[in-house]
Amino acid sequence: MSTTLLDKILAPDAISTVFQPIYKIGPAGLKPVIVECLSRGPALTNAAHPGVFFEYVQLKAAEPQVDRACAAAALAAIARLRSPEIFSLNVFAATLVRDSDFVRWVGAEMKRLNLNPAMLIFELVEHGEAWDTQAFLGALRDLRALGSTIALDDVGLAHSNFQRILDCDPEFLKLDRCIVRNCDRDDRRQALLRSLALLANDLGAHLIAEGVETPTELSTLRSHAITLFQGYLFSRPVPATQILDILGTNVPRKPSSSTSEPEPTQSKAKSVGGSV
Repeated sequence: MSTTLLDKILAPDAISTVFQPIYKIGPAGLKPVIVECLSRGPALTNAAHPGVFFEYVQLKAAEPQVDRACAAAALAAIARLRSPEIFSLNVFAATLVRDSDFVRWVGAEMKRLNLNPAMLIFELVEHGEAWDTQAFLGALRDLRALGSTIALDDVGLAHSNFQRILDCDPEFLKLDRCIVRNCDRDDRRQALLRSLALLANDLGAHLIAEGVETPTELSTLRSHAITLFQGYLFSRPVPATQILDILGTNVPRKPSSSTSEPEPTQSKAKSVGGSV
């Protein structure tokens, strides 16, 4: 029997984890406060490219199996780092519906690795059609019962809509890069930023802008009271050895001379872990 790409993805130690920091700008300047764990498929296969990897996983409806493999690799990597930072893990929303044992399993893995669930954010990726809302909301309650928090990814794109925001009541909203890209030159994107920043504030959520690539994009985002940022302007995804360097030293570059400005705040945002 021939080996399929899915077989290769699910093989032991086939999935690796890289890390990308999320930064906060405050009165003391720029510092990393959350680290996102990003999964990569087996080397020397098409799945080594993340876009191909996750598109293939959805095509094969293999989200639950692959999410377990990705989470296992990420949690083991976090345990090896022994860093006090908050980490975020991506999980397909479909996994929470179709794998009724996922939350119990991930809780057992965290206990086995001696990881505090409060240091973990589960970042929900929703690329599918409507599903069993009751099962989904039950899984979110169970994740929160562990002590973890919830982020909704790709806000402004496809299925990450207002209904899902209401359903999830997330502690974090991650602005999709389609809104962030060129926001400094697009009045329509700036209108969306104003609206979403107000929405996040009123809902008590922290707003994260991902895909920040230029100092002028950063300046525009800051002008709309956004304080959490992720993107190539600050750091590309890096292996464990490099993320420790980033967390233990100054950030590799200053995005702009404006980082010493007073920090805009979201006054109603939920307190999460004391560091964001």
